[in-house]
Amino acid sequence: MIVTEKTAESKDFYVRHLGFEEVYDFGWYIQIRSATQKGVELSFLKPGRPDQPEAFRQAHGGEGVTVHLYVEDADAEYARLEKEGVTASDAPRSEPWGERHFVVRDPSGIAVNVASMTAAVAPEYAQENAAS
Repeated sequence: MIVTEKTAESKDFYVRHLGFEEVYDFGWYIQIRSATQKGVELSFLKPGRPDQPEAFRQAHGGEGVTVHLYVEDADAEYARLEKEGVTASDAPRSEPWGERHFVVRDPSGIAVNVASMTAAVAPEYAQENAAS
């Protein structure tokens, strides 16, 4: 659950651009689920509601939280989102741990890592990061 003033904008971003669908919308609380990734759900809650626990009353600023969404082809998703006017922080890049990805921010400031897995983890990376 993301506590944000931007509940409607956040729902719209995930539904319009990232393949989510509305479960329910009370305005002050919205639940969505991924139409393509089983078991992935997000919710958005307006801050400052006295009927909620204290921990849910402060809006989140977006730092320190990421949402990871795995797709078949990160490059194709990047191109599609770019055409839709969604700005990524960088172009897709390949990582030595076997992931190709890019990051966008939702209206609440949450970083959304859009990634696809590549063929394999680079051998030098695997060796450097093996559990000791």
